[in-house]
Amino acid sequence: MRQPRATAPAPTTAAPTDEPKADEPPSPDAPDAAPPTARPGEITLIGVVGQHGFESCTPTGERTWLHVTPTIGAVRVGGVPQQEAARWMGQPVVAFGRVATAPAVAALELTPCPPMQMRSDWVSTPQGIRIQRGSSPDFSYFEVRQLRALTELTARRDGDEVVVTWTNPLGDAATDLQLTLHYEGCYGKPGTDARDERWPRIDVGQAVTARWPSSTDAPTTRRGTPLHVARSVSVTASVEGVVFDLDVPLRVLGVSLDCP
Repeated sequence: MRQPRATAPAPTTAAPTDEPKADEPPSPDAPDAAPPTARPGEITLIGVVGQHGFESCTPTGERTWLHVTPTIGAVRVGGVPQQEAARWMGQPVVAFGRVATAPAVAALELTPCPPMQMRSDWVSTPQGIRIQRGSSPDFSYFEVRQLRALTELTARRDGDEVVVTWTNPLGDAATDLQLTLHYEGCYGKPGTDARDERWPRIDVGQAVTARWPSSTDAPTTRRGTPLHVARSVSVTASVEGVVFDLDVPLRVLGVSLDCP
């Protein structure tokens, strides 16, 4: 494993004294908005905004979704208006709030859909297939008070490599940090591959960078072309009061890689 590189923390500035209003989450289009922070007794959930729903099919086999609600990672969330959730859809966020009990759902009349051939880590959602990397959080519903865009995870291409940088955005040092680049197979039944880098500790504001090949060779190749291409990057770490359920497609970070 190549020795990871770390850079010194960037200088910090004084935090604003005005506390953000709970009913006015910052807009993705307003990068200069003062970043919110967790309040006492809250936890922080970091993940990509998606959707949860109940799948049903028409007699002709057309798939529809009922009772669609927003998610962060695999966790259903409340407190985010529908219009605001649509603006964040597919984007990584940092959310502040509390674990809660999900509201009761009225009985739904669901018609089973024809089974699809899927990998065990594929989850069907109203937004398409979500890949579950590792285990889900130990709670299923989260009431959001406020959220902001996660801008501290970046990726870029450098020749035949993907370069990923994570800057600790939290108020405490993170231990057992792991960045993982996930690869998806190009031919036949799609498989998966992964490369990771680990750090025992990174301080507040500290940045770490990892480099991986943009593609990997599987046991067999087709006409000499790599079989797996980088698709997403996930982040896990241990921080008191923080839950990571974060796997970000590289295209969301501005890196597009296609199968040859």
